[in-house]
Amino acid sequence: MSQKESINNLKEKFKSLGKKSRSFVNRYTMANNDKILFVHIPKTAGISIYNALAEAVGGHDRAIRFPRNSEEEREKYLSMTRTEVRSYNLLSGHFPLPFFLRQPISDYKAVTVFRNPVDRELSAYFYIKTDPDHPLNTEWFRSLNLYQYIEHRQEKGNANPQCLFMCGERSFEKARKAVDEQLFLTAPLDYVKDFLEVLAKRLEIPINPPERANKTSFRLTVDEIHPDIKAGFESLTREDQKLYEYVKEKFEKEFL
Repeated sequence: MSQKESINNLKEKFKSLGKKSRSFVNRYTMANNDKILFVHIPKTAGISIYNALAEAVGGHDRAIRFPRNSEEEREKYLSMTRTEVRSYNLLSGHFPLPFFLRQPISDYKAVTVFRNPVDRELSAYFYIKTDPDHPLNTEWFRSLNLYQYIEHRQEKGNANPQCLFMCGERSFEKARKAVDEQLFLTAPLDYVKDFLEVLAKRLEIPINPPERANKTSFRLTVDEIHPDIKAGFESLTREDQKLYEYVKEKFEKEFL
């Protein structure tokens, strides 16, 4: 039986169980010692994935998420004792993988999802601009058009964030090495349902399909922006594009 057939069989098995009760999830995961580290790259459907994983590992009381890559959140994470950190079956947040691994969690199954870089950049721009509660939603940021936003990012050297989340550097080659050597599973956002099905099979836990959360209220798509803007984002994310294509091809070959 192929990997794909096994995954489909597992999917049907979990579907036949109907809606899981919380007590079933707790009993199921208590027998499984695997713990998960979900590296949440911003604007990659991370909250939806986190919620699905939290339910699968026994509920949100067995999971912890760090919503900002801020100094306060970093200090909070590093100040946790070994016992506190390892009491959670699921760790997640907007920290790069190398930072997460400063705690003794090298045995956690590290997973993440990547997104088409230009699409992710557009989503991030419009999310910040339309969310009044976002810390970057300032009068100055709201005044930026897409051309100015790209120019600002280029001036700051703030490019290729998905590579940065993998290896702490904006390099495809170093990020690829981290993907190959340190991640238990990864996939492009295009295949998020397949990603969760594969993860469920490999960890032997039921994972429900994610429910969409944290959706940007308004945004343009890649097809709707001017070619010059698209070219600007492509220039800003060349290393991320290589990483995205590498992960996509790898996932398709192994699981689809």
